[in-house]
Amino acid sequence: MSRARRSLADRDEAAILAAVDVPPAPTQPAEPAARPARRTVLRATPRTTTPTVRIGIYFRRGEFDDARAAYLADWAAGGHADTLARWVGEAMTTHAARTPAARAAAERTHTETGDRADTRSFSVPAAAVERMREAIASDHDHGRWPTDSAWIGDAIAAAVSHARTRAGGRLPATPDRLPNRLVR
Repeated sequence: MSRARRSLADRDEAAILAAVDVPPAPTQPAEPAARPARRTVLRATPRTTTPTVRIGIYFRRGEFDDARAAYLADWAAGGHADTLARWVGEAMTTHAARTPAARAAAERTHTETGDRADTRSFSVPAAAVERMREAIASDHDHGRWPTDSAWIGDAIAAAVSHARTRAGGRLPATPDRLPNRLVR
């Protein structure tokens, strides 16, 4: 009679229990018991349960470093975004609250051809993406047709400019790698 192969979870549990001195289990009654419910693996949960959406952004040379510096400057000034992705979401929400004319005035212009761009992706709050979509639809009504990436890039550039102004014209130097989450 062949025995069914144990699941990975069962083998992991057996390995963990074997590594810890566990007294032997009491003998089981002769009657086979129902299989116990599968043990739930505990994982660290995020601080919030806000639904998020993954977005991709093209950053031209230097723009990503400026965004990271602005994020740190905003945090130092008492900002609430404790991750870069949340800061991007706040920048998107703030940009969406502007009028179509103000968004048009904040539009970046790139005159350099062939300027290198790097792609970065962030998981931002779904509410920020909804506001962005509504704002882009409003921009369409006013004759502007930005892509999602360009619109988010404009939002981030406006947030960087605002952070630079609040910081007295200079953004802080950024470390090579930002912490996953800032803590006060």
